[in-house]
Amino acid sequence: MSEELLRVEGLQVRFPVRNANASVRDLIQRKGPALTQWVHAVEDVTFTVGRGETLGLVGESGSGKSTVGNAIMRLVPASAGSVILDGENLLDAKGEQLRKLRRRVAMVFQDPLASLDPRRPIDESIADPLQIHGLHKGRRSQRVAELLTMVGLPKRFMGRYPHELSGGQRQRVCIARALACEPDLIILDEATASLDVSVQAQVMNLLKRLQRELGLSFIFIAHDLAVVEYMSDRVMVLYLGRAMEVAGRSELYAHPAHPYTRALMSAIPAEDPIAERTRRRIVLTGDVPSPLNPPSGCVFRTRCPDAIDACAEAIPPMEVLGEDHTAACIRVHDLAATPPR
Repeated sequence: MSEELLRVEGLQVRFPVRNANASVRDLIQRKGPALTQWVHAVEDVTFTVGRGETLGLVGESGSGKSTVGNAIMRLVPASAGSVILDGENLLDAKGEQLRKLRRRVAMVFQDPLASLDPRRPIDESIADPLQIHGLHKGRRSQRVAELLTMVGLPKRFMGRYPHELSGGQRQRVCIARALACEPDLIILDEATASLDVSVQAQVMNLLKRLQRELGLSFIFIAHDLAVVEYMSDRVMVLYLGRAMEVAGRSELYAHPAHPYTRALMSAIPAEDPIAERTRRRIVLTGDVPSPLNPPSGCVFRTRCPDAIDACAEAIPPMEVLGEDHTAACIRVHDLAATPPR
């Protein structure tokens, strides 16, 4: 693994559920009748991201992928844990320290149209981070033009409005804005999910080129496992706010160990049509449990085809399966020795 840039340890994000009869003041102060339950959005998630590396975050809707990214950006408050960027804790930073650290981390969201102000031309949106951080004074228009060129858009687009661009072009604008302050890390939250397949491929190739040229690190959040395989160096699988498995891309896709990872992998269409017709799928039964009241022990046990009674007794620790390959399952060593069902 390359030199460590980011370390997230024990990250927890819980959202309060408000009593309908409680006042806003009680909710803010978290006292009185305001809080009846907590939404367990992210629970004890730990991972690292190296310089120039892409970590993929995958899982079903509601698994906590986007919440992890939002907590790193401090768009939602973390309830516990730490986010260490080059030795400095983003979650504790305040004032000028936080301002400097925020220049080093950027985010690109799923819906580029919602990310841009429809009343402003795109050059103003791209220039916003430069103005906020006081960068490139006197040459901001030149810098915006450079950023547009970097993402493959002509300079003549500077005065255009978001509705005048295609979806792929708008996402390129959002990427240009994310690059404005020369960050070390970009969090890509379903950044290609809303694009047509051909445009999606173009944007992914653009991201790979920018990563090579600028030495960027990515956290690539997606639900499409084929896209994650193409983009990522390492992958972390999340379920109901908890990490199920972490491994290098090749290792994870060749030897998935956790039952949840195996179920996800079995849903990827095979390139060979004969293999696609003959292979067995792992179909998960039941619904994802409510994050208001997650199951005891392993949160996946209520849908796991390999669960046993002991799975309900304690939260399984991350078991080491190999170099940079871990999985949270008490039966993982037994299951790893057998092919997926």
